[in-house]
Amino acid sequence: MPRYYFNVSDHARVIIDDEGIELPGLEAAREEAVAAARELVSQSVLKGAACNGRAFEIVDDQGRVVLTVPFNEALQH
Repeated sequence: MPRYYFNVSDHARVIIDDEGIELPGLEAAREEAVAAARELVSQSVLKGAACNGRAFEIVDDQGRVVLTVPFNEALQH
């Protein structure tokens, strides 16, 4: 199974995911990113912080960004 890494980007910096997670494919990685973004957005709302401009950069085991999932996508599902 491929390993995907979920870096968090906010246009000013990138927080690197050094651990990653094994998932069956890119669609599963997108679903994981949306679920994680929902959690982070809800935590930010409770703290009164904004999540504008933040996104997950999903990176494959070769170090390539294969998908970007904006946090606001979590609000659309």
